[in-house]
Amino acid sequence: MTTMRLKSALLCAAASVSLLVGGSAFAQQQQAQAQGGLEEIVVTAQRRAENLQEVPVTVTAFSPGELERRNIDTTIDLVKFVPNMLGHSNTGPATSNTYFMRGLGSTDTLSTIDLPVATYFDEIVISRQNANQLSFFDVDQIEVLHGPQGTLFGRNVTGGAISVTMKKPAEEFSGNAQVGYGRYNYYEARATVNAPISEKLLTQLGAFYTDDDGYVKNYATGDKLNDTNNLGLRGAFTGKLSDTITWNGSFNYMRARGTNLLNDTCDTLNPGVPANCEGRWIFSGLAKNRQPAFPNLVVSIGGVLTPATLTGAKNNFDPQTTKANTKLSMSNFTIEASDNMTINVITGHVHTKQDIAIDFQSGRNGRSPANPGPAVPFTLGPAGSTTGHPLGSGFTLSQRVVSDQFTQEIKATGSLMGDQLKYVAGVYYYDENSDMDLADIFPVAGTNQGLIGRDQQVANGTKAWAGYAQFDYALTQQLTATVGARFTNEKKDFDTKDSRPAGVVSTVTVNGQVRNNRLDTANLAQFGIPTDQEVNLWTPRFALNYQATDDALLFASATNGFRSGGWNARGSGANTLLTFKPEKVWSYELGAKTEWWDNRFRFNATLFHMDVKQFQSPASFVAAGATAPTFLTLNDADMRNQGIEIESQIMPVDGLNIFGSLGYQDGKYRNQGATTVAQLAACKAAIAANASAAVRFGPVSGGLGGCGQGIVNVNGEYAELARTPPWTGSIGANYEIPMDSWNVNIVPSVSANYSSTFESAAANVSFFRAANGTNSVQRSDGPFVSGSLTESYWVVNASLAIVDQNDRYKVSVECQNCFGEVYNVAGISGYSYLSHPGNWMLKVRTNF
Repeated sequence: MTTMRLKSALLCAAASVSLLVGGSAFAQQQQAQAQGGLEEIVVTAQRRAENLQEVPVTVTAFSPGELERRNIDTTIDLVKFVPNMLGHSNTGPATSNTYFMRGLGSTDTLSTIDLPVATYFDEIVISRQNANQLSFFDVDQIEVLHGPQGTLFGRNVTGGAISVTMKKPAEEFSGNAQVGYGRYNYYEARATVNAPISEKLLTQLGAFYTDDDGYVKNYATGDKLNDTNNLGLRGAFTGKLSDTITWNGSFNYMRARGTNLLNDTCDTLNPGVPANCEGRWIFSGLAKNRQPAFPNLVVSIGGVLTPATLTGAKNNFDPQTTKANTKLSMSNFTIEASDNMTINVITGHVHTKQDIAIDFQSGRNGRSPANPGPAVPFTLGPAGSTTGHPLGSGFTLSQRVVSDQFTQEIKATGSLMGDQLKYVAGVYYYDENSDMDLADIFPVAGTNQGLIGRDQQVANGTKAWAGYAQFDYALTQQLTATVGARFTNEKKDFDTKDSRPAGVVSTVTVNGQVRNNRLDTANLAQFGIPTDQEVNLWTPRFALNYQATDDALLFASATNGFRSGGWNARGSGANTLLTFKPEKVWSYELGAKTEWWDNRFRFNATLFHMDVKQFQSPASFVAAGATAPTFLTLNDADMRNQGIEIESQIMPVDGLNIFGSLGYQDGKYRNQGATTVAQLAACKAAIAANASAAVRFGPVSGGLGGCGQGIVNVNGEYAELARTPPWTGSIGANYEIPMDSWNVNIVPSVSANYSSTFESAAANVSFFRAANGTNSVQRSDGPFVSGSLTESYWVVNASLAIVDQNDRYKVSVECQNCFGEVYNVAGISGYSYLSHPGNWMLKVRTNF
């Protein structure tokens, strides 16, 4: 968008703010308002219960009823309704989610890379992407906090946070059960029982199970893929130890199985579409459930291919499968220390294990600008093979990531000076240790062998402690000032071991010297790569909020946050296990929160401006001459993003609820580093010299090359920010229609979410079909084939429910992506990961 259009948008937004149009929306029902009005909104965005309309924080929240009406069953479904937020199942595994908010996000599941959009489960942070795909049962509240939350939520929350709060055990015996059936032979069962043992000890048990057959067919093996199988168990208790001490605790077990493999539609311009194609397809010789998983593996010793096996359990994982197990324990003592002070002692332990064994490119070699059009099957097996290579494509991945995380927090909330001064303060300790066992396999064309390109063990740990405090001081009855700060000390360590046979020699020549490049810790020092990192950082927050009327709040804030640095553990040699620095963010917001028409209309908006230093840019590219992608996270540049977020809700008549949201953002790279500036110059020089594709799109050498890599696009320009669409929005409605003669309510619901065109990969590399039938990297040459480009889309969701007026049962039919909209969610290896084709479901629920 041009500067003029941006200024116009911001001026319009500012005019809206001047009319008391407010800054956040959609929320948790803590208690009903008067008949005919909207629900009262209470959130814990400042780590204490407050009315959302009186809190100078931008947050989107959902009540249990709103989750049902909008067909939100998992955390990934939330993103449809949050402006300037994108999310999808990660590329390859379906057991983890990738979130981007206001242009900040991460796509890697390795524990050496932290997430800027954190997930909190009952105030316990889930640091790993491997465990952030939650299926909901008995949720009490979900809040999505926008922007950095560096003071109260702490480490790594630079883009935003998803905070899930579960219902506590009830004081009376009660419960619910639900079963469902849907497309792709989907089954689900969910149940929760509240069973109080006494007045002072309340307990709750919950469980869910989901399963489906998958929506992708492997035409090489006949397997059905991209299936899921999930199980969750939860036990919770509330112990009333005294009149002033309450103990809440829970144990949660979540087991997830599933894949999100690269696949195509039958009308794709990619070659190799099966003659009898139906639905979605891939063509990979890696068969599901085959044992041994990876036979006929070899390593190169002195140029001779020598039989070998992968070390550890990853040698026998079930192929084309991802398995993730999470155990989360939580303890929260609430101590009413006085009438004006509450102390919480919050302890958490999270154990995650994720096993992945997949053909990452689904029977293909990686597509690059220098090699834009490989055929299917791209990696051939023995002569006469019609099922592709038995070990998969140009890049098959087998890995295990195990993490143990312990957190301890002591938090005090209260007020002084007759409630004129309110505060939240505490100390926080974080300790995490992760072990990773990683393998890459590159099939040898013309044989049934697979070359072990990586067999590596990585261990890394993080220890951090922090102290924080935030004070809200009422300067007048209407004007309140907020000042807060957090100090964090964080130490990280990194260790790696190359598990390939000793005869596999890896060397690299630097300044005429041959250096050992095996993936061992001892080799890092010669390349100047540290094995320890430490930071000491202050992350303050400042805000002013002005209660102009009982129904209108104006606020302005400045908030600081940071995301930890780390290591590129997927580097192919010791010289590429590079570190990256912490990402530091200042976010400035101006907004308002209002209610109109006797509490029947909320219309809220926030203007934001965000400056990101040492932006951690996730990049994936296929280098010239290579067949597999390289994954790197680099501090290529700073980043600036600014825009507006609007959310509204209206109840024009009793029972009719209409809602909508709109997000606009304008994100750009700034202050590019010397290496990136030189890369851009080399790309421009290669284009001017009409250099060959191998030179133009290869590594920088002799002042030429570097196009289509990092944050430089194929045209010698800085790329657009990945996963940062200028416009996002949603609109929907649900209507509760009483049918008193049948003692039921009929509730139709419909919603639609929109995204404008954006790029999904850092270097913005896409492929288009030229008039002569070949692929080109120039959009003007023809229709889109695959890659980074995501064109604008609308996705429609709907449901129809029959609800007993006594709340004993509910029967509903619903669909997500009802019209099967197909769009690109991620571009990797020159291909597009596509959206889910859509589904429908019938559910029956009973309460007792």
